[in-house]
Parts: sequence; structure tokens; C-alpha cells
Amino acid sequence: MKKIITTLLFISIFLFSKNANAQAYDGDNDSQILLGYVRIKNISGIELQSDKGVGDVVSFGGKITYLFIENPEIIDNSGYKYTYEIKTIDKLNIGVFLRLHFSETFKLSEKFDPFLGLDLSLKSFSAHAGAKYSLNENFSVYGILTNGFGALYSRNDNADYNTNFFSKQLYFSIGLAIRLD
Repeated sequence: MKKIITTLLFISIFLFSKNANAQAYDGDNDSQILLGYVRIKNISGIELQSDKGVGDVVSFGGKITYLFIENPEIIDNSGYKYTYEIKTIDKLNIGVFLRLHFSETFKLSEKFDPFLGLDLSLKSFSAHAGAKYSLNENFSVYGILTNGFGALYSRNDNADYNTNFFSKQLYFSIGLAIRLD
């Protein structure tokens, strides 16, 4: 599944990058959907974001992240080995974010959009830094590095295994941004 998503992402990038005269962030009323690959430690996943511009430097949006993780085998303090069931709620994170875009501020190329942001989600409070590069007027590629600071939710029914994969973690995502307007 991960190989299929990655292959489709790269095919889309090359098929739709014929006209490279567009902006990565267009300011007020810029609407984009971002679909990408997420990596937290040794766990892969997918992420869907919606980003809406409200000014030349500010945007906000929401995101959903889902991790592909299998049930781990745990050895407890007494040496007993068992399989721990990870529930769907542990694999899923839903949140909102606020971003500041710096392309216009620093007079950079319109194709390049560096940004900083804050996230508030069901599982954590975090900050991120990223950039988008415009391939054409409808498609951009992006990369984001996120650092989770604290847990807002954690299911603690097992002392041997932490089920909050998003808090206090440094993780990255890469993918394709599609302009909606």
C-alpha cells in the first residue's frame, strides 16, 4: 500500500509539472488540499490537509493523519509475552493548524513558499516548519517537519506500551498539494 501511494504521488508530480509559472502560496482565498506520506519513528502513514489562505502571510486549515501500524508483541515485567491490540483511535489524529508564509515577506521566488505553523490536535500540541514548491498553477510538492510538544490524549490501558504516537515526537511528511480555486 505504501509503495502504491508513493508511486502514484511521483507519477502525478511528473505528469502535471508541464507549466511551472505558478505560485506555491497565493495569499488571500488560496485553497489547497495536501495529500502526503507521514513517517513517525519507524511508522508510516498518510496525511490529508486542507489549507485556506486568509491574507498574504496567514493561512489556517485542518488535517487528518492515519498511521499504518501492526499490533506489537509486548513482554511485560514478569516475562509474559502477548500481542497488544492497537485500536483505530490510536492510529488516527485529527487537528487544526495556523501557518505563517514567508515567500512574499522575504521577496522569494513565487514558486517557493517556506512556512511555520502551530498545530492543535486530538493527540498533541505541536509546531511545524515546511516548504512548498510550485510545479504549475495547480500542483505543488511539499515537505513538513513537525515536533509534538505534549499529549492532549493518550489511552493508558497498558503500562507497557504508549499508544500516543504523535506527542513528544519529531516526524516528517512529504506529498502533493493541489490548488482548488
